[in-house]
Amino acid sequence: MSILLAMLGVIGTILKWILLIVLGIIALVILLLIIIFSVPVGYDVRGEKPEEDFGSLQLRAKISWLLHLVRVPVTFQSKELKWMVKVAWFNVASSDSSTADSDEDAAADVEQKADGDAGAAAGTIEEPQGDVKAEADKKVDAVDTDIGKKTGTDEDADVFKSDDVNIGAPVDQRDDSNIGADAHVSADTHAETDDGLPAESEGETMKRKSMLQRGLDMIFMKPEELLAEWKQERREAAANREKEQLAKKEASEKRRLEKEAQRKEKEEARARAAEEKAAKVREKTEQSKEKEQAKAEVKALKAKKRAEFLENLPDYMEKFWDIFEAVLDAPGEIENILEEKIGPSWDKFQKYKRMFDRYPRKAETLKALLMVPLRMLKPFVPRQYEGTLDFGTGDPADTAKILGLYYSLMPLVFPRQDRRHHWEATANLQEKTLIFDVRIKGHFSINSVVVWPLARALFNKDILRLMRFAWRLYKNIKKEKEQQEGE
Repeated sequence: MSILLAMLGVIGTILKWILLIVLGIIALVILLLIIIFSVPVGYDVRGEKPEEDFGSLQLRAKISWLLHLVRVPVTFQSKELKWMVKVAWFNVASSDSSTADSDEDAAADVEQKADGDAGAAAGTIEEPQGDVKAEADKKVDAVDTDIGKKTGTDEDADVFKSDDVNIGAPVDQRDDSNIGADAHVSADTHAETDDGLPAESEGETMKRKSMLQRGLDMIFMKPEELLAEWKQERREAAANREKEQLAKKEASEKRRLEKEAQRKEKEEARARAAEEKAAKVREKTEQSKEKEQAKAEVKALKAKKRAEFLENLPDYMEKFWDIFEAVLDAPGEIENILEEKIGPSWDKFQKYKRMFDRYPRKAETLKALLMVPLRMLKPFVPRQYEGTLDFGTGDPADTAKILGLYYSLMPLVFPRQDRRHHWEATANLQEKTLIFDVRIKGHFSINSVVVWPLARALFNKDILRLMRFAWRLYKNIKKEKEQQEGE
């Protein structure tokens, strides 16, 4: 007895755990169904065309579910479509055919190639070090030479030259004439008179001495020599005047030639303008002649067609009368065709029509049926939309008409205009263009798309009445078919 009770206790424990596991599985299934049916699917779509060319069209979309745990980004750019399915941090599928292993191999190859290129570049840099150093030394020597040429004076060059000569010669053969020259010049430069005023420089002293020497020479010079010198000065002055006059004549001649060239250029420009104007006048004349000729041809063609129409008018009247008689006879022919082909089914159609006419609340039932697809489509309506549009048709009148129609219909189509719901359109009246940037965001769930609309439809009394009516109609049709088969 005790063994039996123990076995029953073990069986009860096993059954209890089995029941708990089954209940846990059912609870997990129910929770999974609730998540699948209730958690919304979000979408974010953006389309952009920043340039005139349609090749610049860019489309980016992102579909997410379960708090962005499952994501599907889609891009269309440069006429290429790319997509990817990601779960958490893992790529499940994508538009690329390459796998993760091939990606790793490609990355390793790229890294190895980069290392090889870096080593080759280092070797290339290390090899020509000697040539680079020699070239740099030559550049430094050239720069030093240029600096010496730019900053050095003739006096410094003489000093350096004398120093070089003295440095290479023996002591007894050196030129000591320049020794102390700098000190002497410095002493003369910085010396002062007894009155405390600065002394004259060496150049001023030499100039004053030359003027004094010239005066003394003129005093002690003979008259013939003075006359010859005076004549020489006059000849030099006359030669200078002739040179100045010749230079003035050359300058005036140059100015005259420049003015003459400018005058010729102006005359040529006037001649070209006159030729262009005459060409435009001839072109306009030819265009007007062509237009008149085209008008004459059109007028002649219209007259020809009018004459042909008047000639064929009796035939047209006869054909029209035949068609009119056929239309008058059409109802009888249609009735004969209906009696021949669908005569047996006409009575059934009349019967079903009488049943539908006796059906109550037809308008309410039709409204309830139309509300079912509308409720299914309503969750797909974007919760947020914004965009800008810049368009032009090339014709200012047509562009203005389209813009006016847009702003007249916008309050009906897009009644909300705020930060999350914003549309803006601008018109380009000068050229034909189409540039836009549109973004829409929203979310939907299986519950809001399927479950809730169907539940409301099943509990609607008008739809239930229609379902009962359809069921009775189906039974009647089935019964009639059975009776026909029995006969």
